[in-house]
Amino acid sequence: LARAGIVPLDAEQGLHLFDTALGRAEPLLAAVRLDLRALHGQDRVTVPPLLRGLVRTATRRTASHGADAVPLAARVAALPAHEALRLLTDLVRTEVAVVLGHPGPEAVDPERAFKEIGFDSLASVDLRNRLAAATGMTLPAGLVFDHPTPTVLAAYLVAELAPSARTAAADPQEAAVRELLATVPMTRLRQSGLLDLLLRLGDPVPDESNSIDEMDVDSLLRLATESAAG
Repeated sequence: LARAGIVPLDAEQGLHLFDTALGRAEPLLAAVRLDLRALHGQDRVTVPPLLRGLVRTATRRTASHGADAVPLAARVAALPAHEALRLLTDLVRTEVAVVLGHPGPEAVDPERAFKEIGFDSLASVDLRNRLAAATGMTLPAGLVFDHPTPTVLAAYLVAELAPSARTAAADPQEAAVRELLATVPMTRLRQSGLLDLLLRLGDPVPDESNSIDEMDVDSLLRLATESAAG
């Protein structure tokens, strides 16, 4: 409410404004205390519609980061799928922290459901509006309800910003495994016996009994572990 420029009322102020409102003939009279300074400079998307005519707001921009001002969609499209997912997950966690009043994104568990961490309808709309301003996209009203965790929501945003990353972003576990494999030195893969296994799995004509297309991440890791143990 403070970010929306609405100042709390004590009982005496509330009753006085209520009595004043009852004695006026104007329709749609809102008895509130406003802090317009809290709204100046905010993106127009984040300012409540009823207050937009009262304040000077910043011009809406397509989100960008860094001095080169590369649009977010271009940055996502240029990144590997797992890095794009990480970028959008960080964005979602940052905005969730702001909405919930946390000191920073590290306080937001990306795998916990929004309803478990304190989201209600008002917070959901606030997050939708903030993400719309950050991404430059028009986002659906049920965004948080349709994508119930920060990770799932980030995957949706990746798919919308860069459709080519849709498949990998849709499976955060797969993206995490691919990112982990990319950090393992080739010598360690060879010494553990995993390199030969991965090469066989990636063969254009793989063994039908071990086709990577028919295996999920858990099966792949189990097969790799069994191979290394053998």
